[in-house]
Amino acid sequence: MQHLAVRHGLNPVDLRALQFLGAVDDDRTPKELGGYLEMGTGAVTALLDRLTRQGLLDRVRNPDDRRSVRIELTLDAVAVLGSVRAAYRGVLESAVAPESFELFIDFTGRMADALRAAARSDEPED
Repeated sequence: MQHLAVRHGLNPVDLRALQFLGAVDDDRTPKELGGYLEMGTGAVTALLDRLTRQGLLDRVRNPDDRRSVRIELTLDAVAVLGSVRAAYRGVLESAVAPESFELFIDFTGRMADALRAAARSDEPED
């Protein structure tokens, strides 16, 4: 993953942040990103500042709560993620037999869903 990040002028944490932000259609908050990356507010702010300067994300006011900020990926960030996903897919296609590829993708998707559900059940209630 590091070489893919470097190819796009990013470090691995930057790329993980973009992947997290690009994994859902909804915008995320800095707090959600910090929780995912296990980073404090100062480190998240520095990360967001860096990615904003690189033109990869925008901070926008939450229309439902003007005190909070949402994070939106830019088209440049979407292009970076597309390139990274294509590289991952190429590696997978070369490692998994064509007749097993769709089964493998289905399995990994189900596994990811199960792991997310398990992680949510371990989170303390607010």
